[in-house]
Amino acid sequence: MRGACRGLLTHVFSVVRRFRIYAYPATEDQGYQAARQCAINAISQLKAAAGDLDRVRQIVKVDGYVHTAPGFRGHPQVLNGASELIRSVFGERGRHARLAVGIDEMPLNAAVQICVTAEIEDYPIS
Repeated sequence: MRGACRGLLTHVFSVVRRFRIYAYPATEDQGYQAARQCAINAISQLKAAAGDLDRVRQIVKVDGYVHTAPGFRGHPQVLNGASELIRSVFGERGRHARLAVGIDEMPLNAAVQICVTAEIEDYPIS
C-alpha cells in the first residue's frame, strides 16, 4: 500500500521558519536545514501512520518546493537536506525519485515544503 504525507512544512517547536532564499550562497544552507527539518517531520508522520519505521518498504518519491526569489537556481542543493536525511534513516529503502521546484509564494511564508510518498507493509485500509 502506498501512502503520502502531504504538505509538510518546516515546523520547529510549532514555529514555521519563514524566510525566502534569495541567492547562492547566502542562505542556501538555511534552506538545506529547513528541508532537513521537513524530512524529520515527514519521518515522524510515517512512523505514526505505519506504527514502526521498519514497516516502510520504500520511500517512493519526495516532491520539494523551495520558496525562492527570481534567479535562484539551487533548489536541488536545498532539497538535498531532505533526501540525504531520508537516505541515512532508511538506507536503500530511502532511495527515491525527486521533484525540486522553486516557487515565489508558500503557505505561511514557509521556506520549504515537501510531499513524501512511501510504500508501507500491510497498511490497514479503513
